[in-house]
Amino acid sequence: MDFDILPPSIRSVLTETSPQISSQMLKQILADPTLLEQLSDRVYTLLKHELNHQRERSQGYGRRF
Repeated sequence: MDFDILPPSIRSVLTETSPQISSQMLKQILADPTLLEQLSDRVYTLLKHELNHQRERSQGYGRRF
């Protein structure tokens, strides 16, 4: 499977969450604007969740003293 054509952020989400995705499915996603928008929305949601999680973890470090 060739993920080299995708940006690194999307590539990492696909390989971490959907290791079984096929090359044919990837071609369909890239060819269909609706599917690509759905994928983009999912990637955005996952990245936003991760950023919020990181912010929650790091909030207490500088304020303890």
